[in-house]
Amino acid sequence: MRPILKNLAVIIVIILIASSSSVVLLSEPRSADKPIIDRYDEYPEDIDDEYNETENGNGHSNGEKFPWDSTHFVFIEEATGKDCVPCLPIAKKLYELYKSGKYPFYYISLIMEHEETAEYVNRQYNYYAYPSVYIDGGYKTIFGGSEESVANIEKYIKNSLNRDFSSVYINVSAEWDENKSEISIKGKIKNDGNSVYKGKLRIFLAEIITIDWVDASKKPFHFGANSIIADDDIEIPSKDLKNFSKTIESTYPDPENLIIFAAIYNSKSVKRDSDPNNMDKTGDHEFDAHFADNVAATELVEGGNLPPFVGISLPESGLLHISGKPIFKFILLLAKKTVMFGKIDIKVNVTDEEGIDRVEFFLDNESIFIDEEEPYEYTIDKIGSFRTLLPRKHNIKVVAWDKEEKYNSANIDVLTIFI
Repeated sequence: MRPILKNLAVIIVIILIASSSSVVLLSEPRSADKPIIDRYDEYPEDIDDEYNETENGNGHSNGEKFPWDSTHFVFIEEATGKDCVPCLPIAKKLYELYKSGKYPFYYISLIMEHEETAEYVNRQYNYYAYPSVYIDGGYKTIFGGSEESVANIEKYIKNSLNRDFSSVYINVSAEWDENKSEISIKGKIKNDGNSVYKGKLRIFLAEIITIDWVDASKKPFHFGANSIIADDDIEIPSKDLKNFSKTIESTYPDPENLIIFAAIYNSKSVKRDSDPNNMDKTGDHEFDAHFADNVAATELVEGGNLPPFVGISLPESGLLHISGKPIFKFILLLAKKTVMFGKIDIKVNVTDEEGIDRVEFFLDNESIFIDEEEPYEYTIDKIGSFRTLLPRKHNIKVVAWDKEEKYNSANIDVLTIFI
C-alpha cells in the first residue's frame, strides 16, 4: 500500500475514535480477565498417548449401552456466547480433553443467545456472565477465561471423579423415524445404593457441530444445546431399575448431527455461587446446586456423516485490517468491530471426514465466488462501482459442501472503508 494511503487510514481511524464522546459500555457482562469419537480436530496441540489406554473406557459409545458397573461420568455444562472471546480458551480446553479420552466426561455448550438454553441456565444456576462452567451440576463452578480458569478445568474434573456420589448408573439409546420425523429415546437408570434415590432426569438434545451458531472465532460450537427434552423428577428404590422413554417431533434437517445427553441430578442441594470471585458487588448469584451423579450419551445416528467444520480465519474478528492484513484492535467507538481499509482477503479453514467438494463465498447474501480446491480463499478489492471513504457495513459468508452435499457455514460482519 502506498504511504499516502497508509497515512489516510491512520487519519480516518483517529477521526472515528475522537468522534466518540463517551465510552460505549457493552450490554453483556464481562468476565474476569479475559470421546473417543473421531471428530474434526481443528486444534493442533497433541495429547499424550498415555491417556488413550482403553478402547471403550471413555464412554463414547455411539449408542452402545455401557455396563451397570461403569464408573461415574462427569457432566460439564458450559454457559457460552457467540461473541464471547474469553469463552474460546475454555471451549478449546474442553474439546482437547474430550478428544483425548483422558477422563470419563461429557460436556455441552449452552449458548446463551438461545432462548430456551438461557432460561434453563438462569433458572438452574442463577447465571451471572459467560464463560461459566458448571461441573457436575455446580459441584465446582469456574468463571472467566483466564489461564488459571482453563487450568482449573482438569483439576476440577479429577476432584469430581473422586468425590462422594450416589451409586446410580444410566444408559440411553435413540432412534430416528424418518417417515414420522420423530426421535424415540429410551434408557434405564439403576440404583445400586442402599436407600431410595431421589433426583431429576434431564435429557438434552445437542448438535455435534452447530449449524446456525458460530463462536467469537467464527467457528461452530461443539455439542451446542438444541433443546431440553426432559426435566423430570425420579424416585428409584434401593437395588431397583427404572426405565424411561421419550418421543419428540423433530424437523431438524440433519439427524446424523444430533447427540443426546441423559443426566441424573441429586435431589439434595448445596449452596453454590455463579460468581465465585465476587466480581458483581451489587448482585447475588447464589444457587441451590443439585450435583449430577451420572450421565450417558448417544448419537442419534451411529457413525453418521457430520457436516463440514468451517471457520473464517481471515478477516480476524474485532481487528482493523489495512490492505487485507490485521493490524490492531479498536477501542471506544469501534469496540468489537471488524474494520477493513482497502481490499478484503478472505481465508477459510474447513475439514470434513468425507472430504470437501466446494466452498462458496457470499457478500451480503450474493454469491461472488466458488472455490473447488484448497486453499479456500478469495479477495474482494472493490465493492460496487466506486470506492468510498464512508464506512459501510457488509456481511461476508462462506458455505462449505462435502462430497455427500452436507453443508455448513460461517459469517462475519465487517465495516469497510475505501473499498
